[in-house]
Amino acid sequence: MKAIIFLLFLHACLGVAADFPPIKIMASQVGDASAMQRKIILIIQDYDESIRMIRDGLRTAESGENRALELIINPTLSALDAVLEQKDGTKVEGVLPLIDWLNANQGHPIAGILGDTAAQGTLNYLVDGIFRARMMGAADAVGEQEMESMLRFYAGNPAQTSEGSWQTTNTMLFVFGDRVLNTLAKKAPDRIDAFYKAVLDARKSAQSGLGPDEEAIPDADRPTAEQMRAYEASFVRLEALIATGTLPKADLPNQIAPTQTSPLPHAVPAVQPPPKQSTASRSLPTRSEELTSSTPWSVIVILMAAAIGLALLLVKKRK
Repeated sequence: MKAIIFLLFLHACLGVAADFPPIKIMASQVGDASAMQRKIILIIQDYDESIRMIRDGLRTAESGENRALELIINPTLSALDAVLEQKDGTKVEGVLPLIDWLNANQGHPIAGILGDTAAQGTLNYLVDGIFRARMMGAADAVGEQEMESMLRFYAGNPAQTSEGSWQTTNTMLFVFGDRVLNTLAKKAPDRIDAFYKAVLDARKSAQSGLGPDEEAIPDADRPTAEQMRAYEASFVRLEALIATGTLPKADLPNQIAPTQTSPLPHAVPAVQPPPKQSTASRSLPTRSEELTSSTPWSVIVILMAAAIGLALLLVKKRK
């Protein structure tokens, strides 16, 4: 009888552990190009006024003989023109040099013209929203250069302090698979450590369960077993990269296939506005936290349940 109870307890523990996979993502959003375009347009509309003020400030700013600053301002203006007038999200990475410059030059007169942190925050949320929409809706269309920009934006960027932002590294690993690891190792090796720590943080957060304002993902919209195997295989390769400094070769391409390849719509139906901006800061995990977060909870639960079962059997024998 006790053996049956032990097995039922073990089964229940495994069920609880399986309820919280190491990533929070709705599978139906992957490859949905129509939803991607709607999100991008909504994001641009949401920040339209602020973006235009930033663009006007850059046009009136006097850079003088500072050639390096001109090389930052001119591409930013081109990128903002494409975003505002053409609703072209593929050009948004052109504002990243200005974001980096603002991080290091808050006291510069041009920073004052742009509104200091207000401009920095607006540009960060604009880039974050468009990058996430593109990686979810059109992963195949994201080239190596744009992926490198995403890595530099999300991993190790001091301006990225919102929870949704740092968790995007985990989304990149799920959506791009080995593609992002290859780009990380080849184009952005200085971001390997930051990317790994951010992924560990996101995995630990996902496995800890739902937050106070989070809704459970319906069972029908959870990633498939095949998608999770591909994701976990990429995570294993990421661990090998951080441990050895080299990326082991994969037997097969490891990337989540899009679920929809419909053409982008001309008319955009109304959808819910993007979530409110979050400024909740995070801290990088310690080494002990990294080891704990990389240990599957199901293994820990199994070991604990087995220990309890053995203890019960020993007590029974002694009696």
